[in-house]
Amino acid sequence: MFDGVNIPYRSESFGAVFSDWTLEHVQRPLDLMREVHRVLVPGGSFWFRTANLFHYSFLVSSVTPARLHNRVANFAQGVPTQGRRHWATYYRMNTANRVKRIIKAAGFEHCEIRHLEPEPAYLNFSPFFFLGGVAYERLVNGHSRLEQLRAILCGKATKQQRS
Repeated sequence: MFDGVNIPYRSESFGAVFSDWTLEHVQRPLDLMREVHRVLVPGGSFWFRTANLFHYSFLVSSVTPARLHNRVANFAQGVPTQGRRHWATYYRMNTANRVKRIIKAAGFEHCEIRHLEPEPAYLNFSPFFFLGGVAYERLVNGHSRLEQLRAILCGKATKQQRS
């Protein structure tokens, strides 16, 4: 059983670790990144995709009570309001600067991050909101100075090779 920090594998067991839409749910990101670093072989990589807190949808989510957040998210996704529960979110490792700072503190040698903004499929429930989302997507994708406002952080951190 994984407790969110302790990875139940020997040190230097993996050449790569991948996290997909999970970093926003981590309560203790530095502890987890130290564990990821521990289980990676020298030269191994940690790959991730996560929410960017500076995107409007995640910023709103971060200040919305979980009870309301679940109802709104289920509605937008076409799930009955009493449908699936969403995992708790903490957003403690969800800006490019925080990711880099935590990854460096965990012992990684290098971290590169890309900001991505896909089409706003989550707004399909309303033509009005969908068009607004498309306008936002075109704006932030059309200007490199606005990349910090894109929805997704994709990155790779590398554990240092042995000398």
